[in-house]
Amino acid sequence: MTGRRPGFVLEMLWTIYMLEAGAFLVVSPFRRFWIQRVVNPSPVALQGLLLSPHFRSLLVGIGVLHLLAAMTQIERWRRERASRAPVSRARSAAAAGQGES
Repeated sequence: MTGRRPGFVLEMLWTIYMLEAGAFLVVSPFRRFWIQRVVNPSPVALQGLLLSPHFRSLLVGIGVLHLLAAMTQIERWRRERASRAPVSRARSAAAAGQGES
């Protein structure tokens, strides 16, 4: 991991979290898991809200925002890597040209 920024590991962990949380929030509100693990153990007063399609859709929207944040970070890494790649190739070509002379 030479040549990486000091906070790269934390950024990577944050991105993994955002991907996992986003996928969970997009999928789980409309699965049987939601009723068994979230709605049934909750107080009766909250069950109506937790079963509401509006609330479930809100959770899906938050999940989509998580996924977009993670994809934005991945795209930023891709662009950083692409911007560094031509410089290192040019240096390699220049070094190879100097060795031949």
